[in-house]
Amino acid sequence: MAGLGGNSIKRQRCQQSAISSMKVVFINPTKQIRKTVKILSEEFSSDGHDVKILAPSGFSYSPESGIDTVTYPAWFIPGIRYTLPSPRFLFLLRRHITTADAIIAVSCIYIPTVLSVLMARAKGTPSILTVDALPGEEWKYGNYVVDTVATVYTKTFGRIALKLADEVVGLGDYIKEDLYNLIGNQPTIIPNGVDVDRFHPRYEKESNEDVVNLLYVGRLDPVKRVDLLLQTIQILGSDVDKEYHLTIVGEGTKFEQYKDMAASLGLGDKISFEGWVDHGLLNKYYNRSDIFVLSSRSEGQPSVLLEAQSAGVPVVAPKTGGIAELVYAGRLTDTNNPREIASAIRDLVESDETAPIEAAREWVVENYSARTMAERYIQLLERNGVDSSIDREM
Repeated sequence: MAGLGGNSIKRQRCQQSAISSMKVVFINPTKQIRKTVKILSEEFSSDGHDVKILAPSGFSYSPESGIDTVTYPAWFIPGIRYTLPSPRFLFLLRRHITTADAIIAVSCIYIPTVLSVLMARAKGTPSILTVDALPGEEWKYGNYVVDTVATVYTKTFGRIALKLADEVVGLGDYIKEDLYNLIGNQPTIIPNGVDVDRFHPRYEKESNEDVVNLLYVGRLDPVKRVDLLLQTIQILGSDVDKEYHLTIVGEGTKFEQYKDMAASLGLGDKISFEGWVDHGLLNKYYNRSDIFVLSSRSEGQPSVLLEAQSAGVPVVAPKTGGIAELVYAGRLTDTNNPREIASAIRDLVESDETAPIEAAREWVVENYSARTMAERYIQLLERNGVDSSIDREM
């Protein structure tokens, strides 16, 4: 019922809109939709605003009605999937920024983001630059060359973009000090929200008490260290009173390697690789799981932890990036060691905690709803002279 209610409210807002007075261009620098862009574009569009997303070719996102996507040719560096825009990007950028009331760009490490902020400043268009991590600084990919280049880039071009943006938004307190040291100004902290109506618990779970269902949702790239989760399942296999099964949802550069690794460890029947799953279908995976697990080397603000807790699922995750700010129900690990991850999972299973898990959803709804996030961004736009009012036809 919760999900139907949320969608109904969005449709009502959309139907009420007769004229949208705010035109916003979102700069999504990767083929994958960034959480900030997805949430805000959907919320703004449902309010009746004119929303466009500028993204590279191969953009893997089917937007809701009312959201216009504009793609440009781009090249991608193998392995890290870094975006290099073609010259046409500048032509499209100029055309859409000229008519926009504001732009919202994400991640200062990407060339399209830096160029967008520079052009917005030249055209006098208000800009917001949202940052989830500072690659090469507190966020490490795990490759010496990549991290070295990222450090130089962040301290030069990234810093320029951050200083030229009208507003800099950090996703949590974890990045506040680093941003201040880089640009000399305090950023505004607005965490990414989640659609709490989409991600909701199914309290009457069909579960086998002898099987603990673990879930991972995310990219299968080196920084996510999913190999540690496979090793964790191998360790948990020694338990005689419980069986553990891990479902892995996502794709990436390490997909085939991890499948081979699972087979070599003899985990064929204990691991399920689901591949890419549409975001709208993820709630059923959360509802089927007992614990959500994460083992990343570096993170910003992983929304999957909020989605899981909104769906009534406790989490086990490392203390990196902004993760400590996001865990209400579950366990935090000090190191990314498979034995420590296994110990945290066992401890959570044996504790049989119910009250914190039930309270976790209320905590997410109160502090991390998509609607609250959108309203705070609108306040920033209004502070920069953008008229966000909408004439409504009742």
